[in-house]
Amino acid sequence: HQVPNAMVALTTLAADGRDIHAAAAGMSSVAAIPGRCERVEAGQDFTAIVDYMHNTAGQHSLLPFLRNMTAGRLILVIGATGGRDLGKRRPLGATAATYADIVIVTDESPLDEDPAQIRSQILLGAQQANGAQIFEIPDRRAAFDLAVTLAHRGDTVVTAGRGNDTLQRYGTRLIHFDDYAQLHQAITESLNQH
Repeated sequence: HQVPNAMVALTTLAADGRDIHAAAAGMSSVAAIPGRCERVEAGQDFTAIVDYMHNTAGQHSLLPFLRNMTAGRLILVIGATGGRDLGKRRPLGATAATYADIVIVTDESPLDEDPAQIRSQILLGAQQANGAQIFEIPDRRAAFDLAVTLAHRGDTVVTAGRGNDTLQRYGTRLIHFDDYAQLHQAITESLNQH
């Protein structure tokens, strides 16, 4: 799913007179970019991924790729940041519900907006798509816990929107929340319960 980005980067470097072979070798040596389709491994029998996907363009790029590589169900945890393009929220929900089997709508970083209002707009879009099972779980960690609980062998769980951002913002209140660490912990706790 990152091939178009890589091609643009290589083309830009070539146009600037850089050594394209060295650039390609450098790209191939990158194991992972934090928050970009980053796999979370904790011994589970399903795929778990953290991604920065926060708009429909990102969804259309990544979700078909994940859908194709997933033998089971695609479980997507999604929200939207407050103070940004209000018009993207319904399409965000609709696209999520079009590709995913289960959509869990949660808080991202509402900033000065009412988080319930942000979630309701995403939920409207998801419900209009009429494709996925939909949950609303305001607490992001509880949303991760539900996603992990629902996941079975062959499924893919994706936490989308925040990538490697480690702060949730509720007005002036800041909460440390690292999607990678929290998803890893949710998986570990779930495995320890079984």
